[in-house]
Amino acid sequence: QFHHTMIASSDSEADNDRNVFLPEGTSKQKGFLSARLYKILLIVMATMVGALLIGVIVLARKRAQSGSESPTHTGSPTTPTPMTTWGPTTEPPQLWDQIRLPQTVLPVSYRIDIRVPDLADGHVTGDVTIRCNVVQSTDVIMLHADNMTITRSQIIDVTKSGSDVKINKPFLVKRTAYWVMPLAMPLSQNSVIDIELQWETNIGSGLKGFYRSQYTDSKGNIHHMGTTQMEATDARRAFPCFDEPEMKATFNISLLYDPAHSYNAISNMPIYLNETVQSQGAGPVLTRAHFLPTPRMSTYLVAFIVSDFQFVENRTASGTRIRVWARPEFLNQTRWALHCACVVLSYYESFFSIPYPLPKQDLVAIPDFSAGAMENWGLITYREVDLLFDPGTSATTNKQRVAVVIAHELAHQWFGNLVTMEWWNDLWLNEGFASYVEYIGTNAAAPQWNILDHFFVDTVLYAYSVDSLVTSHPIEVSVSTPDEIGSVFDSISYDKGASILQMLFSFLGKNTFLTGLHSYLTKHQYNNAQTRDLLSALDSVRGRDKLPSSVQSIMSTWTKQSGFPVVTCIEKPGQIILSQQRFIYSSANASLLPHSPYNYQWKIPITYFTDKVPQPASFWLTESHSTHSISGSFTWIKLNAQQTGYYRVNYTETMWRALANQLQADHTVFSATDRAGLIADSFDLARAGLLNITIGLELTKYLDKETDYIPWKAALAKFAYIRDMLSLTPSLGILQKFICDKLALLTSKYLNTKIPDSHDEKLLRAYVISSSWHYDCHVTDGTSAVNRISAHFEAFMAGNRTIDPDLHATVYGAGIAGGDVIEWEFVWNILHTTNVASEKRACLSALAQSTKPWILNRYLEYSLDETKIRPQDTDFVTIYVSRNVIGRSIAWNFLRRKWDELSARDKSASFSFRYFIRSVAASFNTQFQLDEYNDFFDGRDAGSGLRVVKETAEKIGSNIEWMKINEATVRSWFTTATKKP
Repeated sequence: QFHHTMIASSDSEADNDRNVFLPEGTSKQKGFLSARLYKILLIVMATMVGALLIGVIVLARKRAQSGSESPTHTGSPTTPTPMTTWGPTTEPPQLWDQIRLPQTVLPVSYRIDIRVPDLADGHVTGDVTIRCNVVQSTDVIMLHADNMTITRSQIIDVTKSGSDVKINKPFLVKRTAYWVMPLAMPLSQNSVIDIELQWETNIGSGLKGFYRSQYTDSKGNIHHMGTTQMEATDARRAFPCFDEPEMKATFNISLLYDPAHSYNAISNMPIYLNETVQSQGAGPVLTRAHFLPTPRMSTYLVAFIVSDFQFVENRTASGTRIRVWARPEFLNQTRWALHCACVVLSYYESFFSIPYPLPKQDLVAIPDFSAGAMENWGLITYREVDLLFDPGTSATTNKQRVAVVIAHELAHQWFGNLVTMEWWNDLWLNEGFASYVEYIGTNAAAPQWNILDHFFVDTVLYAYSVDSLVTSHPIEVSVSTPDEIGSVFDSISYDKGASILQMLFSFLGKNTFLTGLHSYLTKHQYNNAQTRDLLSALDSVRGRDKLPSSVQSIMSTWTKQSGFPVVTCIEKPGQIILSQQRFIYSSANASLLPHSPYNYQWKIPITYFTDKVPQPASFWLTESHSTHSISGSFTWIKLNAQQTGYYRVNYTETMWRALANQLQADHTVFSATDRAGLIADSFDLARAGLLNITIGLELTKYLDKETDYIPWKAALAKFAYIRDMLSLTPSLGILQKFICDKLALLTSKYLNTKIPDSHDEKLLRAYVISSSWHYDCHVTDGTSAVNRISAHFEAFMAGNRTIDPDLHATVYGAGIAGGDVIEWEFVWNILHTTNVASEKRACLSALAQSTKPWILNRYLEYSLDETKIRPQDTDFVTIYVSRNVIGRSIAWNFLRRKWDELSARDKSASFSFRYFIRSVAASFNTQFQLDEYNDFFDGRDAGSGLRVVKETAEKIGSNIEWMKINEATVRSWFTTATKKP
């Protein structure tokens, strides 16, 4: 501002001076030469002064941008340094402008002492000493520090008898979260140093770094706790550190806290000493818990908690101590988790042939948590709904969810913790493996569930839905900034990663796969790895197999390019002709596909069986086209047996009709997974314009004979898409009639019989009853399913009936949808009085089913009030409202009206925010809605949700295309199919 004022003043003075310079021939011509010289000297002097002032201002700005406010260090405490804002500069790029840390100084060990004497107050101080190796001579040291004030910086040269290293005015760079310490003299290569820092901060409820959570007990008392969430880039908010996964070190942690009110402390490792510390003055007697040093690990895996939680305990067969922690009043809901953790951890030790390396494993249910769970080594943290299970109140889906999430996080103890990806571009090495192995671990904990059969409908189909977009990304994807890193915690890294691992397992065989994994884990344990390291390990143990090339060569076509193929099969006498192409929902977007190093060609393991030869055979498709001989004749052929390959299959219309005829004649010829695959492929091929949608609809005519959960889940998911597309059209009614006809026998069965015993049938029963309500079905005796379910709710409100936990969301939702504010308030009260997390989740969903717009608007406003809805659940409220056809536009308007507040919460680590964006607009299917969507997000900072914003715009475009191509065809087909003979 001063610079601009000075320029304006100079211009004004110049204008006045012009009056002094008179042309020759005037009465004032005498003395003109001397006046001119005088003026020239004056201008030169003014220019010099101006240049000097500009130089001073530039220097001051540079200091301000760097945050360079701390005095020169000689080991004494520094003035607290406030956070600074990164501003524009024309200076050459500096070392601290880079997103990645330099590899000049590498940490070896941390000694961290964190002091949180009053959790309610939230003020935290800490000290850290980081022992480092100098691997390359350097005159600057940088590490990460965010949301804190560094009050002291000191560097000790251990190799020079502990002498101080002079620091020239350290400063904080906010944009990159670097604490930069320029040195007076360069450090020598191979020297060893200790970096000693002190800091202070105030922990809040931001759900990342070291943050504060709280809960209210049944007596109305508020309890505080301090907990952590470091992944991906938030360890820097808890303590100064080299916050990159490759910079592994050991961690010696101590926590100082007030043990009053039964508080205790836990961290990655067990406590070896509890030290009593007297506060200054008349303060309370505190406890400092000292923990054993951790193994060598990444910063994002560090965890520590101070709380009044209690635990249940058991030990694995090999002696590892397992504890499950929760609020004292929730402790009776931890037994299922304890069982699963003990069984699965023991199973994994055998599965990986590597013992679990830590002496203990804690699992903690956190009241406020942004993700589902976090795999911190030795101290896994969970949302309460993902760890706690009450047999009398929790649903079957919740029991399965708890087991799966535990199995997922325990798999990380090997994949992610013991061996960590080198950088976040290989996140799938962590999340893809855990998302695949979680099914194997859950199968060990509950073999009667047949959970392995769920993989296709619960994982592969989710991967397909994102990977069918041009805006998808490869599994191995370049990322650098925290927003970019956050964006790849998505279905590609998790679900697609798991899907290609299932395919890899299938074509390598169990023994080769596990031997390769063992080699990979053993070679890289306590270190980092890249995708190529895993594939090389698998290649090294292959033996003599029939692969067309190395595992590295095969799998690179799946990890280094986005998307997946659709294989088209044309049958000829004695042979089939196959071709492959990239599958995308909208062919209009094909020209927008980014460059692929493999030209969107894959090396595909083809499996198939026929009506004449039910035993699957296999071969490889490695070119764009190929012909394969089939011995003997066949009526139909089914490719991708058991859906183990990550590809879709299209057939000729003749073959599709033969497959549909077989389903009608005897659907059990195909496995439940293959039936689900046929249904899913046909509907999505129609969505992509590669198949007439009536073919897929013809396949579903057999569904009135289907009694298996897996095909029904696939079918109802595809019908849900059609329902969303037709929800505001006259065609919705005939769609509902068709689905209700197919559900009729199952609806009558499950509304009139007792709860089944088998796991899958319990899931099917809940799904059928929920669908019969959503589609407004009738039972075979002519009564309305909606009325039956609503009457159940009325009896429950009157205190005359209980509700089966599997039906909580459906019965509560039906009661609210058919009721008014009284019913809504009744369920709202349950939300705030139940101590079962899964019932709370059912209530959150049900409350969004109101048909009263003012109630839905009020509910959305409530979601921003932390006294009414926990911050971790804000996004879920909007997601649930957006799924209500009446709430769709209400949710969209709410997102736009409250964007600033909602996106600020994303910066507070809401993992669900990206799904929130997608869900609100997922059903848009008009050009007006697409334009409105694009106008809103144009130029708007979506942070880590940017990728989802683009994906959702593409999905809206494909919805528009679907409506143009299919709406009239679908209406005609359903009209014919529902006519009585």
